[in-house]
Amino acid sequence: MSGLIFLVVTSVVMAVASFLAGALPLSISLTQTQLRFVASLGAGLLVGSCLIVIIPEGIEAIASASEHNNDHAPHRRADEAPHPKEELPAFHIGLSLVLGFSLMFLIDRLPRHLTERFQPEVQSRHVSLDNLSSTQTDDEDDTFLGSLTPSPKQTRSLATTIGLVIHAAADGVAMGASATTSNTSVGLIIFFAILVHKAPAAFGLTSTLLKQGLSKRAARVHLMVFSLSAPVGALVTYFLVGLLGGDHLEGEGGKWWTGMLLLFSGGTFLYVAMHAMQEENSFGGHDHAGGSGGGSYSEVGNSGNRRAGGRLELRDTLGTAVGMLLPLLTRFGHHHH
Repeated sequence: MSGLIFLVVTSVVMAVASFLAGALPLSISLTQTQLRFVASLGAGLLVGSCLIVIIPEGIEAIASASEHNNDHAPHRRADEAPHPKEELPAFHIGLSLVLGFSLMFLIDRLPRHLTERFQPEVQSRHVSLDNLSSTQTDDEDDTFLGSLTPSPKQTRSLATTIGLVIHAAADGVAMGASATTSNTSVGLIIFFAILVHKAPAAFGLTSTLLKQGLSKRAARVHLMVFSLSAPVGALVTYFLVGLLGGDHLEGEGGKWWTGMLLLFSGGTFLYVAMHAMQEENSFGGHDHAGGSGGGSYSEVGNSGNRRAGGRLELRDTLGTAVGMLLPLLTRFGHHHH
């Protein structure tokens, strides 16, 4: 029950913090350089948390479970004791990582294909004829067919929000998986890394929706759905794990499943961290976010940065590097062997 209480508290804090961060563009305007620095720090935290905390903790849990099984095996002799780590399931470790990575890959790509498929053919071909295309869409809106199809503004805003909601719900999977373990320090690190990453995303989501022409009331509804997506995903994951394998999460056998869940969440973090690092290299590039409709973290975060000049500064790079090393502070004094 302590894991559930911890998850509920962190979920409430994350929902409130995400909503407050996303509500800032509705009241005040932060500079893009400040937002970009926070996003860079969050990207580094994601990479560091994944490589320093989540994946090593998962491997350590699996290794300790394997050692326990080897020590209590009836056919194990004393002369075989020096080789317990040969039983480390490298295949299962790699499988958990690639499944988590593949899940995030599909979550990122499939909404883009769906939005491109249902978008009208004319809207996907606007090159630099903005004035001409706007007059054509005005004429089409007067027709019966145009009244049935959503406007480009509504389609783009909905696609952006849906993509970010799916991303945030997948991040909630990592929170829910960590809450099933008895290691609250890992849960706190995962919570903090997601929170630092989601705050600029919530800010960028609201800014993007307002720039796309949505009203403040509609943007607030989109923001509320986004803020609740990660907590809902975390709670659903926690209860699903308890229903499907709750009896397997006790004792030494539970360490093995806990390690597999942590490695799966590590795979999802790898993809999110890769996206965040690509964000650092895409400053100054062309604005493709409007046409893709993918709604990923990097696209929404970059839409404002590209309009602000899109120059990658040294402090952003240093912020990312510092963010990568910050999770090392949690590992001091954490040597079990």
